Amino acid sequence: MSENIRGKVRASDPETSHVAAAGAVKRSATIRERVLLILQAAGRGMTHDEIISQYRRQASRLGWSPASDSGIRTRVHELVERGSVERSETGAGRSRYGRATILWRAVAVQILETAVQAEGEN
Repeated sequence: MSENIRGKVRASDPETSHVAAAGAVKRSATIRERVLLILQAAGRGMTHDEIISQYRRQASRLGWSPASDSGIRTRVHELVERGSVERSETGAGRSRYGRATILWRAVAVQILETAVQAEGEN
C-alpha cells in the first residue's frame, strides 16, 4: 500500500478506491488548513475540544464540510508534524470532562508571545 497525494491505495485496488482516496486527501488538506486558521485566529492556545467546537461552529456558519472529532485531532497532529502548530508551554486547558489537557497554538502565535515576554524582561 502506498500513500501519496492520491491517498492510501494499492495498485491492485479498483478505480473507485483510487477516486475515493484522492477525495479523502483533498478533504484532509482543506480541514487541516481550516484548523490552522482557527488556531491563528484564536491568538491563544486551544484544547482539542475547543478546536473541535470552533470547527463545528464555523462549519455550520460557513457551510464547511463536516469533520469527525478524530479527524480534527489528526489534522492537529499533522500540523504539529509540519511545524505549523505546537504545544503551548503557558499552561494547560481543561477537557469537557474537567481533566487537564494540552493547549495547542499556531507557531506564529507562540513566536509572537515569546518575543513579547522577552521584551518585558528587558
